[in-house]
Amino acid sequence: ARAAAAGRSLEELSQSDEMVRESFQEVVELASSCDVVISNLPEASMGSAVELWEARKAGRLVLTVSPMKDNWLLRSVTHHNFADLDDLDKNLLDRLRKEKVLR
Repeated sequence: ARAAAAGRSLEELSQSDEMVRESFQEVVELASSCDVVISNLPEASMGSAVELWEARKAGRLVLTVSPMKDNWLLRSVTHHNFADLDDLDKNLLDRLRKEKVLR
């Protein structure tokens, strides 16, 4: 959206360190302001790690979908990790109820 608003491509905006910094900060702030953050992590991601860390620090509910069940970050910040997208699909509503997000 930021690229489109500036009339530039994402590739063009990625050339600017300032724009990358601003965009990253914006996404991290967004994650920490959401009620629930769900992150699909088939592999490690430094950007997602920062988002999840900040969301947890802000007291947000952090859910992940990842085969990396032994990953220290996931074990530290995730309220619940779903094994895969099928597990998320089958169990998300129950998990949200258990975490008292839904009744």
